[in-house]
Amino acid sequence: MGSEPVTAGTLSRRAFIARAAWIGAGTVVATELGRVLPFDGRAAARAVAGVREIALETREVAWELAPGKTIKAMAYNGRVPGPEIRVKEGERVRIVLTNALAEPTTIHWHGVDVPNAMDGVPGITQKPVQPGETFVYEFEARPAGTRWYHTHFKEHRQMDLGLAAPLIIEPARPDPFPFDREHTLVLDDWATGTGPALPSMREGTAGARGTTGGMMGGGRAG
Repeated sequence: MGSEPVTAGTLSRRAFIARAAWIGAGTVVATELGRVLPFDGRAAARAVAGVREIALETREVAWELAPGKTIKAMAYNGRVPGPEIRVKEGERVRIVLTNALAEPTTIHWHGVDVPNAMDGVPGITQKPVQPGETFVYEFEARPAGTRWYHTHFKEHRQMDLGLAAPLIIEPARPDPFPFDREHTLVLDDWATGTGPALPSMREGTAGARGTTGGMMGGGRAG
């Protein structure tokens, strides 16, 4: 499979089956009794002809949001938030997305300089990835910094259900500020149904993700 050329876009049936077998072999986290089993938290990767290749799968999972409160979430590789992707500045990255959801999805690489066709905006830069389809995103990781990746299909709903994760682009040059240990924190708020009800908005109940909030509205509060 390593010698088979892969171009950005929808995969052939042969390439899809080969990559599906690779995903099933170890990059998808198993679930047991509604709980996501722990792992190191980073997306599994391998080098293919000098390109860092990473497999991501979107699917619904049962997730214990709070004690006794299990919900149906959306996850990358069985995790909420999704696995951290960590690459070097200037490195060529290929992300193979397999959509196992019952609805379309895409991925947007927030804060990363990607080609237009890789930007993940459905209906503008790409067609939505339909259930059962695979799509390949390929780009050079620039600029360095702490970024994130997330769905851009009905993003208010799909992000609120878990489709977001960190993307760390390490600088090509050594870090001028030495440190002993590094941790990545992903913060979000969820309504568990155990407290006061949140006001309903057109796109859900998240504060700034209403009619005029969120990324597409300049980040203004609703």
